[in-house]
Amino acid sequence: MPTASAASGRIILIDAPSSFPAADTLLAAAAGKCTTLMVRWGDGLDPFLLVPRIRTAGIEPGLALHFRDMNRTALAGVLLSASACGIRRILLVDPPPNPDAVPVGPSDAPAFLAWVAEASRLSGGRFAGIAFGACFLLDHPLDQRLFEKLRLVGLRFAAVPIEKIGQAAATGVEALAWIRPLGQELHSGSGPAPELLDLTALSGTSAQGRILSALP
Repeated sequence: MPTASAASGRIILIDAPSSFPAADTLLAAAAGKCTTLMVRWGDGLDPFLLVPRIRTAGIEPGLALHFRDMNRTALAGVLLSASACGIRRILLVDPPPNPDAVPVGPSDAPAFLAWVAEASRLSGGRFAGIAFGACFLLDHPLDQRLFEKLRLVGLRFAAVPIEKIGQAAATGVEALAWIRPLGQELHSGSGPAPELLDLTALSGTSAQGRILSALP
């Protein structure tokens, strides 16, 4: 059994599984090894369908939101559904690779967060309980400027390389160590901060499940 300290503060990011049996396999491997499981929209199941299963596994559900094929109406629907389901964390991410897809809708994350803040204000704080985050390398001025723009419009947490934890934390946001295993290599659980274990670079549920099974 994993120890409480091993899972403390760990967030795991996966792609939406293609079926409920595949989801159950991943959840069995993740149980007790993270506090939050975030699911990225893609070709698999609607992440909202997995929320009850994730909670049954004793894990807090989260969402990984991208803007492909998402117009303002669709994004409003996501926010309302997230609020109704009690989702407390939404990570703004890049969409899964798809060379045939045509981006639709807003791609400006700062404008999106500003819109969320205004919608929350007009609705009496309806979305105030949702913390939005994003991943940053912080190794280029453009990335640093995007981080600052998002922070100013309500970014609450950021996943960054371990060596950038201090830089991100100094701004007042919650800083997570961004861990991205390649293949079967994984160095996780010994960093200086809570971590976001990003498994979306791995191809398929089986590869993600192998990493989850190997976690302490």
